[in-house]
Amino acid sequence: MQPFEPRFYQAANRPRAERSALELTKFKNLYFETALGTLGILGSLLPLGAYEEVAGRADVHEFFGMNCRILALDDLIAVKVHAGRPKDRITEVELRAIRDLKKAR
Repeated sequence: MQPFEPRFYQAANRPRAERSALELTKFKNLYFETALGTLGILGSLLPLGAYEEVAGRADVHEFFGMNCRILALDDLIAVKVHAGRPKDRITEVELRAIRDLKKAR
């Protein structure tokens, strides 16, 4: 990720993420601010469970020559419902509209 200038998103002063991949595997969830935008790498996600449980339903897309698993739309909606914050409720409505549009195609 170094070409994209990753910084720890939730740390004070957002320090550069200069740890090795092996060191980063010790974290459950990681959040980075990069030149491409915010990136969350999640080992588990409430209410869905661990990565292994969610990965089978994930969408796979290619980015920069690498296949990346992206949380399935229905799973993302479930996460927003579970979080229940006002901003999540708004996003939930938007995501449901996107899902309905995709089904209508």
